[in-house]
Amino acid sequence: MKKQIREALSRRSFFTRGSVLLGGAVAGGAGLAGCRKPDVTQGRVFDNKPGPGMDYDPSMVKWRRGDSVDITMDGAKNLRILPSGGVVVIGADGFEAVDLPEYGGLAKVPAVTEPRYDLIEWPDGGFFTANRQDIYFHENADDKEGTIRLSLGGNAFITNLETDGEFIYVADMGNRLFWKVSPTGRMIGNWGKKDPALNQPGLVVPSPYLELTLDPQGQLWGVNPGRHTVDLYNEDFSVERSWGFASARTAGFCGCCNPTHLVALADGTFLTCEKGLPRVKLYSEKGELIGLVVPPDDFEPGNESIVIAARDADEVLVLNPTGQKIWRYLRNAT
Repeated sequence: MKKQIREALSRRSFFTRGSVLLGGAVAGGAGLAGCRKPDVTQGRVFDNKPGPGMDYDPSMVKWRRGDSVDITMDGAKNLRILPSGGVVVIGADGFEAVDLPEYGGLAKVPAVTEPRYDLIEWPDGGFFTANRQDIYFHENADDKEGTIRLSLGGNAFITNLETDGEFIYVADMGNRLFWKVSPTGRMIGNWGKKDPALNQPGLVVPSPYLELTLDPQGQLWGVNPGRHTVDLYNEDFSVERSWGFASARTAGFCGCCNPTHLVALADGTFLTCEKGLPRVKLYSEKGELIGLVVPPDDFEPGNESIVIAARDADEVLVLNPTGQKIWRYLRNAT
């Protein structure tokens, strides 16, 4: 099961919260706050003339939209491909298992009917789930209520969970922190505050979006959304290196706080997702843009969010909560 957990690290989706304007709606400007600022990366400033941000090079779109599957949940927020098999939508009504045979059919998950923000499988059995402030452990799919293992309380706003099969890693946008927690609920450490000794500039989180993930080597990556960077953390939680910059251009991240979603794939690449100017993109480990999975005009106006999950870059699942559909995006043959 631990091997399954590690393989599943490349299947991560990011939980989205808040408003995302899609399609032509973003061209009005309200959804593009910050997009007209100069590009800033590694101390260099560039002349940025992206126009409304909707323009992109068609040659960068290396995926095509395939078929879709309907979901019933109103208020879907997250998407998971489970290590044991199955796809699960997470949100206002708890969990909804989606029937995608090639992903293992219907997943068996706790029949929670209260809002949940994320769910992960534990390698020794059971599930960890999170609402806004609390982390629950469910012994199996029949354990509907679960037991609170940790309550962050106060200003906490849990946005996602990850595991390496030994510890749980928590993104808490309310406290602007990442947490490392034992499965029994013991605090191991936290990071995210400004600390020059650890090369940490401090997490900037203007809206409820904060993400972390583990790559197949077990390395910990986190998004600093207000700074538009993806950061690699060492074992002492110091920032080893970063990539990303602010721009409406396709290679950058736009608005107040992007990317909102980060998926580490088995080949070392990353999938990202943005709000405001909605795009799904594939990057190299060094942050070099490889291709555009979903261009910003691919969904009709009025959507609130898009969410992603993937086993690999050949097929990306894109959740459209407003349309209550999961779309497949398939990489074009080369």
